[in-house]
Amino acid sequence: MELDQRFVRAGRKAQLWDEIAEKMRKDCNFRDAQQCRDKWEKLSAGYKEVQHGLKNRESNPFFDELHPLLAKKSIKKEKHPKRLRWPKKKEVAPKDSAEANPDFVAKEIEEEESQGRGNPREGSEGVEEFEAGVLARKKRKSLKYIAATDLAVVQSFLESVTSKHQFFFKDLLDSMERRQQQKEQLRDEIEERWRAEDSSQRCVFNSAMILLTQNLLGNQVGNAGAGPATVHPSSPDRPQAPKKRSENWKRSEVLQMIKIRGQIQSRFASSTRRMGLWEEVAELLVADGVRRDAKQCKEKWDKLMAAYKDVADGKRERRDSPYFAELTAIVGRRPAE
Repeated sequence: MELDQRFVRAGRKAQLWDEIAEKMRKDCNFRDAQQCRDKWEKLSAGYKEVQHGLKNRESNPFFDELHPLLAKKSIKKEKHPKRLRWPKKKEVAPKDSAEANPDFVAKEIEEEESQGRGNPREGSEGVEEFEAGVLARKKRKSLKYIAATDLAVVQSFLESVTSKHQFFFKDLLDSMERRQQQKEQLRDEIEERWRAEDSSQRCVFNSAMILLTQNLLGNQVGNAGAGPATVHPSSPDRPQAPKKRSENWKRSEVLQMIKIRGQIQSRFASSTRRMGLWEEVAELLVADGVRRDAKQCKEKWDKLMAAYKDVADGKRERRDSPYFAELTAIVGRRPAE
């Protein structure tokens, strides 16, 4: 409405629609010029349908806003730009048009000129003006006949078009549903194929791991079985290297280790680096026929002392420390050491 006068004067209105889009953008309504123009054409068409009685006024929610602007234009279009004087005797043209019967146009002009009431203009300009008036009157007359057309024909035509549209959309929905089913079936086939490949790969991997485990176990068993055969009897002159024993200690071995440890108790008390002393204990045990290394001796002694301290502190019973008497003889009344 603000740019209505400029729309009337302007020939090309693209620049005006760009200006409208820019103003809407400032109001945080992001629409381009083409969208604004399309929307205005739809609004104008809806207004005309309500004005001509094709639709109810309630169907157009913007009728009140459009009426002040479009009502003036509709009134101007209804007025003819040039007022023509029509003959009084023959106000309705014959059935065949002026283009099909040019003699009728010439006869009308002659009658108007003879009566002195024709168009004051002479020459071809008056003829053209009169022909335009005849055609306009014929057009208005044809519109009256269109309004009286049989409604049953129009209704049957609309029903046929609606039925065709229904069949079309039904076929479209069926095709879309079939396509979706095909996609789902294809996806299921692909997933099934992936599962089969994954299962086969897992079977191959498990078989390989079983074979590898069997080979490793077979080599260990073979080495264990071949071990005694490859051991050569040691000569009495050559000393035999000590072998590492298992974690389980015999009672005789523990008592021998406690005895050797008690013999060098004073050295343990005065030394800070005791790993060398434990190596000496291990060597003395090897000399007595007990094959234990320094680490095993130290760990066994720590366990014995931990059990001894629990019994001495009353946390455990004495039977939980089977070597309590031997350890007491070494450490005396100082379990904390």
